Amino acid sequence: MPASPGTVERRLRLFNVWATLCMAWVQLNPFQADEHFQIVELAAYKLGLLPRSCLAWEFGYEVRPFFQPLLEYVFLRAVRLVPGIDVFSQLALLRMAFAAFAFFALDRFVRESAFWLPESRRSAHTKLLYGLGFLPWLAARPCSEVVATSFFVLGLCELLPPARGSVEASGRAPRRPLLAGLLLGAAVETRFQTAFLLVGLLAWLLFIDRRRLSELGAIGLGGIVLRCVGALADRWGYGHWVFPPYHYYHVNMVEGVANAFSTAPFTFYFLITWANFFLPSALLVFVSMFVLWARQPKHVLTWITLPFFFVHDILLAHKEERFLWPLGMLGAAGVVLAWGTAEGQGLGARTVRRIYALKDGRAFRVLCAVNFAAMLLMMVYPLNWAEHIVMAKGLHRNSKDGDPLVVEFPAESTHFNLFRREWKETHLDDKTAACCPFHGDAPVLVVTSNGDGPLLPFAATRELVFTEWPFGASLLGIRRALTEGGRKLHEAYGDARPIRYYDLWRVTPAANACKPQLPRCAPFTFQPVYVRPPPH
Repeated sequence: MPASPGTVERRLRLFNVWATLCMAWVQLNPFQADEHFQIVELAAYKLGLLPRSCLAWEFGYEVRPFFQPLLEYVFLRAVRLVPGIDVFSQLALLRMAFAAFAFFALDRFVRESAFWLPESRRSAHTKLLYGLGFLPWLAARPCSEVVATSFFVLGLCELLPPARGSVEASGRAPRRPLLAGLLLGAAVETRFQTAFLLVGLLAWLLFIDRRRLSELGAIGLGGIVLRCVGALADRWGYGHWVFPPYHYYHVNMVEGVANAFSTAPFTFYFLITWANFFLPSALLVFVSMFVLWARQPKHVLTWITLPFFFVHDILLAHKEERFLWPLGMLGAAGVVLAWGTAEGQGLGARTVRRIYALKDGRAFRVLCAVNFAAMLLMMVYPLNWAEHIVMAKGLHRNSKDGDPLVVEFPAESTHFNLFRREWKETHLDDKTAACCPFHGDAPVLVVTSNGDGPLLPFAATRELVFTEWPFGASLLGIRRALTEGGRKLHEAYGDARPIRYYDLWRVTPAANACKPQLPRCAPFTFQPVYVRPPPH
């Protein structure tokens, strides 16, 4: 039987929320280290779980806001009252809470933004926003870019109803500019770069929609209130009064610390879009933004997204793909608006209509299948191409304080201050002279990225305890191919992340495993990473 009107939309909505929560539980790896070191560890510091010496260099430079760490602190403090939940489960619940908030923002945005379109196009708009695979994946990441976007979208929704009464506006809640100001202020306090979205929105309200000054004043009042809340959060976090927005600007722009990490040409965001696991949907949104800017120059989405993209792509030399994540939800809302509203008989209008008609073809159905296949994979397995918290979790849960641990280079999985134990630790790399890592006949734990096992040239029995590779000890040929391909891609294009999988082995030495002349390996003294800024 054909689905009744709205049935597909309701099913996609349910699937979206389910996918969002599943990914939030499963995807424990941060996409970028700042998600962990600049937010989670600040909250952990205030909880007494980390000393000041372990915090990243940004804390000493006072450039990070404490608004989101305060939210995480309150949540984690409540969760930690429940016995028997370790830190990984606590953070999984935290991700799910932020993911639910992101879905709430998306759900509200779907309903409000539908009024931009004629009624015949609203169903396609709803299906697209609920069905895009990368939106649940973004929602599952409690990074500042995503959380700030959720606040901003909710603030935008409070301002979307038209100023004058209309048939479409009947039954909709009136505008609440004070609440909008509070939400928009929270967005900026979460991530300062959201101010570029806010400037575009305020300019549209003033020059295009001609809002009353009293309404703009209420928005400003809400923003001031949230700035005061942010100042109190910063006072609580740093222990004294401080103004992180200025420090952030001065350190990164005047002193040039951001550019010391990396710089990229304006083509970066055009190229990195292709290196995306959700390529079809990500490329669709990216291209549609340019069509929207050309076809809808007075639309609020154009005024919001175009300045944000221009600043990050043209004016800022330091670029990262996560910087454009706020355009994910906002850009997705403009896809049907860009392609599905062409009227008239001009060449441009006919071309746009023909492109929009492709949504009913076989090629588009194939792209949808690829999109949902990627979603299903992300719902069940965390990819480990970035930070290796999967291995940190496996190591933490399969060891105890005092265990001897050998780490073969490289070793990102042991960098996370929050997840370390008091191991008797030894690090071996290509600069380490030959030495014996064993103490008597006691077994040692070995962390290695070599798929065939530890490279220790000693007679010993080995047992695989934990692996990031999803197929256990099998399909090592595919693993080698992925690792080698990732290495070559990383060498050719430095911004591409190397593909690496870690394993944890328990190695028991045979009798007289080490030659008598070999010295014992020197103990490793852990130095927290990200404490010192790069040279500039």
